[in-house]
Amino acid sequence: MIKKLLTRNTIPLQKFWIVASMLMLTLTSYSQTTFSETCRCLDNQNYEAGLNGQFSTTLDVSSASGETWTITTPVGIYMPSSTNPNPAVPIMDGQVIAETGATGVYTFNFVHIDSMAFSFTISNGVTTETYTSADAMFFSCRYARARISGEDFVCTSSTERYEVTNEQNATFSWSVSGGGSVSSTTNTSNVVEIDWGTTPGTYQVQVVATVPIPRCSETNTFTVVVEDIVSLACNNSVNLSMNNSCQLNVLPSMILEDMEYEDDSYTIELYDEAAEVIVPNGTLGDDYIGKQLRVTVTQKCGNNSCWGYVTIEDKSVVDIVCPADITIDCDQLTSVAITGLPVVNTTIPATVPVLQADGRYLLAGYDNCGDAYFSYSDESVITDCTSAASSIVTRTWVITDEAGNSKSCTQSISINRATLAD
Repeated sequence: MIKKLLTRNTIPLQKFWIVASMLMLTLTSYSQTTFSETCRCLDNQNYEAGLNGQFSTTLDVSSASGETWTITTPVGIYMPSSTNPNPAVPIMDGQVIAETGATGVYTFNFVHIDSMAFSFTISNGVTTETYTSADAMFFSCRYARARISGEDFVCTSSTERYEVTNEQNATFSWSVSGGGSVSSTTNTSNVVEIDWGTTPGTYQVQVVATVPIPRCSETNTFTVVVEDIVSLACNNSVNLSMNNSCQLNVLPSMILEDMEYEDDSYTIELYDEAAEVIVPNGTLGDDYIGKQLRVTVTQKCGNNSCWGYVTIEDKSVVDIVCPADITIDCDQLTSVAITGLPVVNTTIPATVPVLQADGRYLLAGYDNCGDAYFSYSDESVITDCTSAASSIVTRTWVITDEAGNSKSCTQSISINRATLAD
C-alpha cells in the first residue's frame, strides 16, 4: 500500500473589512487543502493470459466542510465495483465526491489498470488539482511481469531452465506440482532450474512474483510435458501441396500417425533418393514440385524413428475478386477497360494482365510457382420490355495457374436498352 500527501494553499476564501478612524484594513483568512492518496493492489494480474492487474485507489481531500468537490474529464478510471479484465463502469464526468460527515474530508475511490494511462481533475471551484498516471505517486503502483519462458516439452532425467523478467525489484517463489524438483539455491531468483526426474507426465511450474512497494503479487503457471519414449509410425506415402507462396515446410505432424507430442519434440530429415542428397531441412520451393522425397522422423527423447515418402505438389491457388457489377451500352461489352478485370490476393506483385492471342490474359509472376491466366465466358439472358436493361450478362472469370489449379468468380453486366436516338 502506498500513501502520498500533497498540500496546496488555496486562494483567499474570506475577506473581512474593518473600518476604523478613517483607515480601511483587509484581513485575509487562508484555508489549507490536503490531498492524500492510497494505492492498493487487487492482485488480479495475469500477465501470462494478457490481463493487466488493477489497483484500488483512495484519494482523500481534507478541506473546509460543506464544499462541493467534483471529478471532471476522467480518462481510464473506473468504479470500485469494476472487475478484471473488463472494467465496464467508468467514472463519469461531473461525479461529486461525498463528504464524510461534517469532517471536511472528501473521499474518492476508483480503480485503474496497470500499464494503462489515466487522468482526471478534481476541483471545488476554487482549488483545482489534475492527476495523471505519470505522477510519481502513481508510478510506483506496479505489478511484476511474471511471464514464464522455457521448454514446455522435455525428456525424463533432464534439467531445464525457466525464467521470468526481473523488474521492479520483485521477489520470486517457484514451485512444481506433480513431479520434478526445484533447485533450492535458485528458488527465490527470477531464474530457476528444474530436475524433471524419471516419471513422464504433465506438470505445472508456478511462480509467485511480488513487487515490494506496494507489494503487488502475481501468480503464473506454465505447463510442461515430460515425454515418455514412444514407438513411432510414419505414413508410407503422403502428398503435400505448396502454399499460396509456392512454399512448403515439411513437419513431423504431416508424416506421423497418432503423433503423441508436438512437432518440436521430433527432428525431421528429407532425402532426395534420385539425387542422393539430403535436402536442407527448411522450406521447399517450386524446384521440388513433382519430386518424391524420403522423410525420416526421430523423437528427440529416446531417438526412436520411422520413415515414409512425400510427393510434393502444387494444389494451391489464391482467390480472385471480380469487378463490381456494372451497367453499360452493348458496344462496351468486350472492353475490359470499362467492365474491369479481376484482382488477386497474392503476396507476389503480379504484372498487369496482358491480353494474349487466344483471348486469355497473362499474369506473369503470379506466384513463386510461375504464371497464371485470366479467362472469361459470358452467359446472356434477354429481359422483358419493362426492364431498363435489354439483357443481363453473367460473366464468369477464371484464373488458372501452370499446375492447372483454378478459381472463379462472377460479375453481372446489365446492357442498356437501345433507344430511337441510338
